[in-house]
Amino acid sequence: MPHYSRNTHAVTQAQIDRSGESDAHEPRIFWLSALAALQALALTAGATNISGTIAANTTLDLAGSPWHVTAAVTVNPGVTLTINAGVGVIFDGNFSMVFNGALQSNGTAGSRVTFAGPAATPGQWQALRFLGVTPSTLQYTDISGGGSSASYGAVQASGAVVNAQ
Repeated sequence: MPHYSRNTHAVTQAQIDRSGESDAHEPRIFWLSALAALQALALTAGATNISGTIAANTTLDLAGSPWHVTAAVTVNPGVTLTINAGVGVIFDGNFSMVFNGALQSNGTAGSRVTFAGPAATPGQWQALRFLGVTPSTLQYTDISGGGSSASYGAVQASGAVVNAQ
């Protein structure tokens, strides 16, 4: 069973040592602290972790995006992983996604699907490996930062059909 977890955050009131200070800056400090807390929440809102075996048809949706791959992911034979338009998949380490089943990456011209590493540097994660007999489709899908092996790229297919549109 795949592992999914939503990042949660608790915002606590900042303690300000006001010894010897006037209260004239209190509203400004409060609003700056509140703004910083809201920005931190906005950057991770909706982020979801994924790892392990996907044994039933599964959809990665925009509400959970970005989806963080925190360990290898394997899609079982006969199972389809669907990724909706606009979803980002970020590999948080040297991991791969292995498709013994199928991948349906349903990006659009205006809302692409993205597979990337935590930085723009190549070799941040391994690959999308297609090994199954069920055809997979990559529509309007951007793939960057993968191919950690010098001899393999970020997309690998062996006995599989992968339609890139």
